Amino acid sequence: MRTRLGGGLAGNNGLKSIKRELGGADFMRVRIGVGRPDSTDPEIVAAYVLGRFQESEAEVARLRRPWP
Repeated sequence: MRTRLGGGLAGNNGLKSIKRELGGADFMRVRIGVGRPDSTDPEIVAAYVLGRFQESEAEVARLRRPWP
């Protein structure tokens, strides 16, 4: 997980909409990722990213934080 203030829009229409509504691109962003396997093979990477969690349900639940 990464957070940052501002940045480019990279052609993302959702970010363009937020920029338009807020009047600028200086808003906090949160990026959440699932990691990546030690491979450049697109099929292996896709299977990893789209696959089921390998962690136990208890481990995943421990990472959850309640929203305010």
